[in-house]
Amino acid sequence: MALLGAVLVLVVVLLVSAAGGASASALNLSGTWSASYHCEAGGCAGSDFPATDTLSQAEGSSAVTGSNGGEAITGTLTGNAFAYRSSVGGYSAEGTLTIAPDGLSWSGHVHDSNGTSGTYTATRASAPAPAPASSPKLGVSAGLIAASGVVLVRAKGSSAFAPLSSQSVLALGATVDATHGRVVVTTAAPHGGTQTGEFFEGEFVLTQARNGIVSATLAGGSYAPCPTARERAHRARVSSAGGKQVVRKLWANAHGKFSTKGNYAAGAVQGTEWLTEDLCEGTLIRVTRDKVKVTDLVRHRSRTVKVGHSYLAKAP
Repeated sequence: MALLGAVLVLVVVLLVSAAGGASASALNLSGTWSASYHCEAGGCAGSDFPATDTLSQAEGSSAVTGSNGGEAITGTLTGNAFAYRSSVGGYSAEGTLTIAPDGLSWSGHVHDSNGTSGTYTATRASAPAPAPASSPKLGVSAGLIAASGVVLVRAKGSSAFAPLSSQSVLALGATVDATHGRVVVTTAAPHGGTQTGEFFEGEFVLTQARNGIVSATLAGGSYAPCPTARERAHRARVSSAGGKQVVRKLWANAHGKFSTKGNYAAGAVQGTEWLTEDLCEGTLIRVTRDKVKVTDLVRHRSRTVKVGHSYLAKAP
């Protein structure tokens, strides 16, 4: 970025502002970021300067390195906060940036030694797609990658959730909370190779049968506020109005032997994207791409639901 004949380059150098060291963030900034510095005060006021930051963050580490044109980037990420400093010769820039909860953008105020200040923003242009740390085993373990946002996991038998690092292999039976993020699940296929599905906006328990079928059973939420069957019947008689009461939900995008299971229905993938919602009234499965085989667990029947359609398995 040129400014009054001098070269002004703003790069993100991530440092820890608090004393005593930093813990690794649940976010991972590896990838390419399309950035822009909007100068608000000083000789460049009103001007915008584009930049491209290429960052790398090792698994489980808070250290971030990278480059921006001819500059090297080094620093530290703690939570979703950046304290940064960049320097080239006698030039330096400092400021604080905040990463969005989904890990796809940042914004913050900066000032430099040339007496200018402004806002530095960026959006993630690309991110690497790392393979799981080790191979998943059929019916035993699965590879999980936190694709974006914050993903929490709770091992089977544990009472506490912990942030999922960017990639891990976990024992099946774990509970995954992807309410505020996206998680990519890779499992072993029954005849060799692997299969992959993505889940988001929900919490689920992950299991796999020996035939290779992976089940994401909806978890969390509470049925306590829901009316009883008698109360539902009474409401249906006196009024046809009223919106649905969502207890919990989960989006899935998968190919292979994957299924989602709500309280009253299950949806099996046929190469698709679909939403499973546990409602007070039953379990709703809505298909947004291709088709899903839905099994009504109350009436013990199955049907194929195509894109643009949905099926409600009514609570008994």
